[in-house]
Amino acid sequence: MNTQMNRRAFLKSAAGGTLAAAGGFATPAISQRAAARALRLVPHADLANFDPIWTTAYIARNAGLLVWDMLYGVDNKLEPQRQMVESENVSADGLTWTFRLRAGLKFHDGEPVLAKDAVASINRWAARDSMGQMLKAIENELVALDDRTFRWVLKKPYPKILLALGKLGTPCCFVMPARIAATDPFKQINEYVGSGPMRFAKNEWAPGSKAVFEKFVDYKPRQEPASWLAGGRRIASDRIEWIVIADQATAAAALQSGEVDWLELPLPDIVPTLRKNRNVMVDVADPTGYIGTLFFNHLHPPFNDVRARRAVLMALNQADYMRAYVGTDDRMWKGRARHVDSRPGQRCPQSVGRCHRRPVDAPWHEGRLCRGRLGHRRCAPRPEVATRSGRLADFPHVLVWSRLRRSNQQTHSRQRGQGVLRMAEYSSD
Repeated sequence: MNTQMNRRAFLKSAAGGTLAAAGGFATPAISQRAAARALRLVPHADLANFDPIWTTAYIARNAGLLVWDMLYGVDNKLEPQRQMVESENVSADGLTWTFRLRAGLKFHDGEPVLAKDAVASINRWAARDSMGQMLKAIENELVALDDRTFRWVLKKPYPKILLALGKLGTPCCFVMPARIAATDPFKQINEYVGSGPMRFAKNEWAPGSKAVFEKFVDYKPRQEPASWLAGGRRIASDRIEWIVIADQATAAAALQSGEVDWLELPLPDIVPTLRKNRNVMVDVADPTGYIGTLFFNHLHPPFNDVRARRAVLMALNQADYMRAYVGTDDRMWKGRARHVDSRPGQRCPQSVGRCHRRPVDAPWHEGRLCRGRLGHRRCAPRPEVATRSGRLADFPHVLVWSRLRRSNQQTHSRQRGQGVLRMAEYSSD
């Protein structure tokens, strides 16, 4: 890797003894980094709550991916792959799943990871997760057979069971010791012991200021190459510090001066300045992006009238929203917005020409038409991340980065104006 580094940063790196095996780090805080290779990151939010089952906050999920491991993990094709699981067998009727854990897995307290831990963790996760609740509704039994094997018997097939156990969406199915997983899923845990690549340094945790993770030397990564949450999760740093800096300008200045190494989610207004700094690399951390969604309350006027919702659909120009959010750099968003009719198999672009030629009183069973989506899964605005040069590729599984997205929809001003007038008309009824 070609890494740009100025003379001052290089001298500090050499003096601090913090050149990682995967690349050189600029290290201005020498006294804090002399004992270990450390990555200092400014996260997108404060880690105020660290129970990734109790909360669906991405910041807790991201930290959880460092501390806890999962039975499966999705790869860069969004397909579930084995992580803690060594093998699985499913009966011909798709009702009985038997899972066997990898040998030698350990928790951070030195205790082995057992099948009973996986069973307890699944039960706690399933109480809070929508896919887990669907599985529980068709469950006959979930039981540990021995120290490394557990069986899940269903009343009817659930083909997405592996995706449910390895999905990225919150809450994720993290495996905890059974004693911790026995905690009421609607109450927060207060012990953070996992089997993931990093252990949580609770004694250094200062909500609103800092969270620290230290490398777990007994972690056993898979042998496959890393691919998102799948494959070998090899950490290139001995220590990861999350430094909370609420003011984005201050965070950007800290990045450029070398006080921190990584700014997870810089504001779009700051990105052009960061791009001009030759010691800073700006890149898109997650190409899948975010999907912005507009929801209407169907219970109250005016949006209990389908015609009002269609009027809004005509009036919106999604490009305006995306540019207001990510700025004038149109590379940060792409795609095509869609809305979905509730009729089976019916999808149409959010296009006034195609979706609004029918009379306004035409009977539509609208169901999900209320969702004016500001993007599409494969092309949504993409938040950029900024790191000191050369850092991003060194930590493929340190974090799961946040993401955004956009839409490429254009609407004629005349039609948009008509939509606004119609919406006002229906609002006054």
